[in-house]
Amino acid sequence: QLPFWGKRAIKQEIAQYEADSYRWSIEERRLELKRMVKETYYQIYSVDKSLEIINKNLRIIAPS
Repeated sequence: QLPFWGKRAIKQEIAQYEADSYRWSIEERRLELKRMVKETYYQIYSVDKSLEIINKNLRIIAPS
């Protein structure tokens, strides 16, 4: 039995769209992970700098 004209082409097109969708989903996750890593890095950096300032202030006000 032969498939109807264009039926195979439609299946190939659907498969291509599904593959593209999967690739975009992976790219979206990659970018989200990259954003989360950057955000976490800057949070750690901010906490580290705050601790430096607190320690500096403690040394200034600590009795000698």
